Amino acid sequence: MDRKVSGIKIIHVQCVIAVVFVTAPLLILGHFNYPSADDWSLGRLTAQAVRNGEGIGGVLKQAVNTVLLWREKGEPRYANAFFGALQPGIFGEHFYRITPWIMIGSLCIFELLFCACLLNTKKNGTGKYVLPIIMPSLLIQLMCVPYPVETFYWWTGSVNYTFIFALSLLLTVLFMLLMRGRKTKFRTFFLTCISVIVAVIVGGDSYAASLSSVCLFAALSPWLLFCDRCAFFRTLPITVITGLGLIVCLIAPGNQVRLNNEFGGTTIGAFDAVVMSMGRTCMNIYSWTNMKIIFMVILTIPFLWKALKMTDYSFRHPVFFTVFTFGIYASQITATMYVDGSTGGRRMADILYYGYHVWMLLNEGYWIGWIQRREMAEKFSVLKKMKEWTDRKLLVWFSVGSIILAGAVGIMECKTLSTYRACVWLVKGYARDYAQAWEERLVILKDDSVKEVYFDPLPGYEELVFYTDLQYGDNWVNKACADYYDKDYVGLK
Repeated sequence: MDRKVSGIKIIHVQCVIAVVFVTAPLLILGHFNYPSADDWSLGRLTAQAVRNGEGIGGVLKQAVNTVLLWREKGEPRYANAFFGALQPGIFGEHFYRITPWIMIGSLCIFELLFCACLLNTKKNGTGKYVLPIIMPSLLIQLMCVPYPVETFYWWTGSVNYTFIFALSLLLTVLFMLLMRGRKTKFRTFFLTCISVIVAVIVGGDSYAASLSSVCLFAALSPWLLFCDRCAFFRTLPITVITGLGLIVCLIAPGNQVRLNNEFGGTTIGAFDAVVMSMGRTCMNIYSWTNMKIIFMVILTIPFLWKALKMTDYSFRHPVFFTVFTFGIYASQITATMYVDGSTGGRRMADILYYGYHVWMLLNEGYWIGWIQRREMAEKFSVLKKMKEWTDRKLLVWFSVGSIILAGAVGIMECKTLSTYRACVWLVKGYARDYAQAWEERLVILKDDSVKEVYFDPLPGYEELVFYTDLQYGDNWVNKACADYYDKDYVGLK
């Protein structure tokens, strides 16, 4: 067998094993997942349609009604309300278990696709380097994400942040494919249709994803108009529709309602919000850049070197690229800075962490490409030797480097890792106790003869799979649960 091929294949097998090891506990834990809070608020009408046997048409009709209702009531992002209305629990609470599969799956698939598209500038062999380039970062994202419950398990939070973040990467991939234009007319038309659908969704959901996407496409469009007019017109539908989706959300009546009710109106101006978002982004980059990130960057250098050597990028302006991508990344939090001077909720922190990894790898690759194109490798013996590495040497490098990286992550953050915490929940029976408590609740909630319900609090373990419990007294969470299950009152004893 060709050693060159076998070495890369072994690396691919190692990547798959690592993914299974990291994600299996997270996915198994999803078996004990149940709806809560906004899942009830946004899913009330569609759940009633399911219980009334109205079929898919009736469910979709009620999802649209939910969008129209919340557009006035306080959720101006139409895609946010639409996806919230279709939370899996409306078809039965146990269907809610698919939430982490969708979130983790979309994040992994679209980050891999994004990397593959960037490297595949022409017919070449860069595809074999995609896994060792993106997988170390992806696994760190899954294990070290700040708040797993809101990025993997709670549908309303995760679908409108994690999933939409991943979908924005897909939209960027579609933009690049249309920009390159190496397709038949039929394929170009097909890509355009898919792009329009994705642009409608991204533009009408999380302001973090929609604003950063609009900034990216709007910044690239003038350059395309000047350099490649055909590419400009091929990508124009994405730019326009994403921008229109964002505008539709911004002018919705519920936007001001939400601002007034939850934040007391805006507190700072637009310019201040932009400046503050840049400052806070610098702080995030500084706080997240630790030893595990440094090891990750070092681990991926030879694979990026090999892959980028086969691309046709020029890599002429590394400083400009770093500043430009920093601005796009910082725009993710401009909207929340404008509203209340903060970076937003915990699910915002999650996608900012994902975005940080994407930004870091993009810039690592660009600077490596710049060094290559300037023939600077000849001045450094290490880089000069790296040019001649075989896939067998890459296998040794990846195997040893992965062990060092895993050790660094384990030593530094073992008990805070999402995978570790999921294993604790499963092994110690916390997940089973939590699910049993919910099953007992559901028996009463589905009893039409009981109209006023008081429950004991859920088991008081460290929060991992549940977003929030019911509350004491009158509370919006209690009311949402009561309306969802057609009760007069639901709360805690």
